Amino acid sequence: MLYSMLYRFIALSVLVPFLSSANANAQTVVEPPSAAADQAAGDAIESGLAEVAAASDLDETLSQSLTELYKQAKSYQAITASRTENAKSFRQMSDTAADDIAELSTQLQSLPRLDVDPVSELTPEQLRQESVSIQAEVETLSEKIKAEVSEPAARQKRLTEIPSLIAEAEKKLREVQAQLELPTPTTEEPIETRARLVRTKSFAAALQAEVSELKAEQAAYLATVDLLPLQKQRDERRLQSLKERLERVREAAVAQQQESNDAAITSLKRAVANATPELKPIAEDNLRFAEERLAMVAETADATALMSKLKEKRTEVEAAQIASEDRLDAVGLTQAMGQLLRSKRDEYRKLRLQFEQSTSTEEKTAAYQVASFELEDRLADLNERLVSAASEDQTSERELLSAQRDQIQETLQSQNSLLQTLLSMETENRQLQQAIDGYIAFVDKNVFWIRSAAPVSIREVYEIPQATKWMLDVRNYKSLGKQFVSGIISRPIASLIGAIAVLYLFARRGTFRQRISDSGKAAESWNAKFDSTTQSLVATVMLSSAWPALAAFLGCVVICGSADTLFTRGVGYALIYVALFTSSRHLLSQTCRDGGLADKHFGWSESLRKTLRINLRWYTNLDVLIVFAMILFHQHPDATVRSAVARFSATLLFLATSVFHHFIARPSSPVYSDVRRRDPDSKIYRFRRVIWAIAAGLPMMFAILTLLGYLDTAYRLGQSLQSTMLLVVALVVAVALAFRWLHLQQAKMARDQALAMRRQKLAGEENESGGSLATDVGIEIQKEAMQDLPALSEQTRKLVFVIASAAGIAGLSLVWKDVLPAMEMLDRFELYSIGTGDAIDRVTYRDILLAIIGIVATVIAVKNVPALLELLVLRRTGLDSGARYAMTTILRYVLTIGGVILTLNFLSLPWTKLGWLLAAASVGLGFGLQEIFANFVSGIILLLERPVRVGDVVTIDSTTGVVSRIQMRATTVTSWDRKELVVPNKNLVTGKLLNWSLSNVVNRLKLDVGVSYDSDVDEVRAILQSVVADHPDVMDDPGPLINFETFGDSSLNFVVRFYLATLDRRVGVMHEVNAEILKRFRAAGISVPFPQRDVHVVRQADIANPSSPGEGPNIHQASHNGAVNSK
Repeated sequence: MLYSMLYRFIALSVLVPFLSSANANAQTVVEPPSAAADQAAGDAIESGLAEVAAASDLDETLSQSLTELYKQAKSYQAITASRTENAKSFRQMSDTAADDIAELSTQLQSLPRLDVDPVSELTPEQLRQESVSIQAEVETLSEKIKAEVSEPAARQKRLTEIPSLIAEAEKKLREVQAQLELPTPTTEEPIETRARLVRTKSFAAALQAEVSELKAEQAAYLATVDLLPLQKQRDERRLQSLKERLERVREAAVAQQQESNDAAITSLKRAVANATPELKPIAEDNLRFAEERLAMVAETADATALMSKLKEKRTEVEAAQIASEDRLDAVGLTQAMGQLLRSKRDEYRKLRLQFEQSTSTEEKTAAYQVASFELEDRLADLNERLVSAASEDQTSERELLSAQRDQIQETLQSQNSLLQTLLSMETENRQLQQAIDGYIAFVDKNVFWIRSAAPVSIREVYEIPQATKWMLDVRNYKSLGKQFVSGIISRPIASLIGAIAVLYLFARRGTFRQRISDSGKAAESWNAKFDSTTQSLVATVMLSSAWPALAAFLGCVVICGSADTLFTRGVGYALIYVALFTSSRHLLSQTCRDGGLADKHFGWSESLRKTLRINLRWYTNLDVLIVFAMILFHQHPDATVRSAVARFSATLLFLATSVFHHFIARPSSPVYSDVRRRDPDSKIYRFRRVIWAIAAGLPMMFAILTLLGYLDTAYRLGQSLQSTMLLVVALVVAVALAFRWLHLQQAKMARDQALAMRRQKLAGEENESGGSLATDVGIEIQKEAMQDLPALSEQTRKLVFVIASAAGIAGLSLVWKDVLPAMEMLDRFELYSIGTGDAIDRVTYRDILLAIIGIVATVIAVKNVPALLELLVLRRTGLDSGARYAMTTILRYVLTIGGVILTLNFLSLPWTKLGWLLAAASVGLGFGLQEIFANFVSGIILLLERPVRVGDVVTIDSTTGVVSRIQMRATTVTSWDRKELVVPNKNLVTGKLLNWSLSNVVNRLKLDVGVSYDSDVDEVRAILQSVVADHPDVMDDPGPLINFETFGDSSLNFVVRFYLATLDRRVGVMHEVNAEILKRFRAAGISVPFPQRDVHVVRQADIANPSSPGEGPNIHQASHNGAVNSK
């Protein structure tokens, strides 16, 4: 009743300013047209349409315009009829409101109760049907009550809107009536005038009906202000009565089934007692099945009751959220509303813990499913035994087996029923958890920045004596001792394990220090391994965990006790929070110890470590006391004391944090010196003043908020700030560990490369990736085998920093999501939408921001992830340089495609449904870009199948050279003349290609050698054989071949054929063998002849006057150098 009076007062106070103006304007408004007027208007519209259709002299444009006017008039007429009917319903609601209120009041005084109806006389089937019927009615009535909860706020909001809607409609109506009073334009045809007037009058009638409907609605809502609470009260009583009736029906069904099962068990026990020794196992199995079925029936009843309770709580939470949203819309966010929502949130948090899902239900469900399979298998075996036991002397066995079959079938039915109930209960529990989470998120989103207490005042100082008295009360410490003992007794094993763990941490502190020192010495070795860093990290964590572990152990023991009081509960939670608070500080402090991680492994400077240790010492010791007091007094029974101590401690905590951040992050801090020493272009150093302002200013702002009365806000800000500190420490240690590992890996790679180069130098060989054949002719190929360690390390460091930054941003977004809901605010502004109907995707500024982040992440990943893959994986495999190059290139393609798909998803672009676009694009690209795409796909095939690799010697179209680069579109082959031949990848895949070094790099070298005719053939052959056999690069198998091939014009021609294992030194070997042959020939006196020619010179006089018959011309032999000697 109080709520209805308040509702009426608010509604009337809102409407008073509007009613006078509405009544003043209502004098010019006439009532909606009668039924006869509606009929006349309808006839005018139909006759007008017929007239337009019959007028053949009208042009098409005018005819369409007139037809459209009559159609609009027809639609206005339909709107008028609908609004008139609605107004009639509202008037009826107003007229019957008083009678309905009186009738409901009488009904509420004599509402029949359903739980008095007898249910014990119903059969099991009737009870089942009655349960299903009542359950359906309960669900329907619950939904109706949920709507009734939100109806008052919706009506109140509507009442605030109606006056302005009435004023707007009346204004339009006056304008339309003024148009009707205007004279007819002289240029307008009569048929046009009639159409215009019909449309305007229909519009005026619609406006009149709207005003009438709004006024009737307004009057109906005001008249039924007291009716809504009565209807809600009636339905709630009806719902409660239905629930009680449902409970009685279920109890009756369980009682009947229990009675039937008890009788069956009694009968089965007699059967066991009367059974023969041979049949007794069967009878005992029948009894066991009956007892199991009885337990399942009881468990099903309990699960059903719990499921009903879960459903009831879920309905309550959903109704509470709807009511809270409506109240916020009606009243707005006030301090009182904030307190109400906070109390509801805390209540539902406890409810969530009460019904929190456990793994026992899932395990039980799985066990029952397995048991049902076993029963089905046993039932099949039992049917076979019944068939075999068909003789007359097996009658007793057959009866017991038949009874067992019935028992198994009934057990299966009970088991299936229990499974269905458990699954439904899990679903209902999950829905309840989701509803509670939704309500908590709704409250956190709306009341976070609402003041939870009054601003600070001098009166809070007067609460200090009361707080001190409660703190020093001896009775509290006696109860604390009892609580501690009770906690140990209630969980003795866990307490013993915890005590042993804490004692171990304290007893081994000296060992941990020594291990840190030894690991630091090992880290300074030239061949240090990461194991020393890992050992130092473990020892540091164990050393820093002693005091936090002690506080956490004591807090858990206190909380688990049975003698729970506000003081003991506050002490328990305070100890746990102190453990969480100090853990990160102790870890960072122990990291900075001399000879520890930061000193010997991370390479932090002495000034940085000293600054951190000094400030961490005072900050940790001071804030432990503050945090302990703040959490302890959060459980104080007096709200005033609780508020005063919370404000004082939170303010001190924020101020101390601000001072600590100032000493650590000020522009002259050694933190930035170390950062700049490692990276001169570091953005951290560049923005050091901004970082200092944020780090020191945020806690100061939080302290001011605390003084202004935002205690709940400050409490959660403090939690987020401490979580941020823990996150920062974890990220700093993780990044330092990653850089340490990278440093050790880089040193190991440098040592391996230096050792490999030394071995190659000693063996007189060059690196495989830059083949000597290419070097001999001056060709530069794309190097892959020998990694650029500084560049690779720099890329990996950047990637580690990017990953750490992304992890930090993600962690901060989780820690501060309730404080700075920027992403949710961006999600409120829609840019565009895609889709139709229910499948509409909204694209907001949040999606644009995520798309930008996705693009940036893709670019960074494409640049850096292949280097990380090379460093972590590929370098440890036996793959050659070409295979590693292929894998990293394909990885870049995959990352690019994944980034594009991710960005399209953020923008809600349906890339999976753009098949038509892809088809059209493929047709266009097939003509315009077919060669480019063919080369691109061929490049991928080259990287996968690898018919050519970087460094291979190939012959393409009579051009022989070395493959120097394989790119996305084309491959570069550098010939021996150092000319670069750019070959499209398609030609390498579809054309003919000679690869000299694909699978077998053994190649044959052929040399032609000529000696003078006076040389000894056998001696020449022996010299050639010796030269070739003595060369280290010539293969023994297959061996060299030396043949005396032909008699030349000037020499005896020998052909030397021998094989080389690789193509690397083909040119060099050719030079070395030729030089050695010439050297041996000279030593043996074997000459290599020049070409010789005999030239016959005939003079003209000799031809005319021969000296004697038969005498020819003078013959002069040419010299060996080909010159002609004339006499």
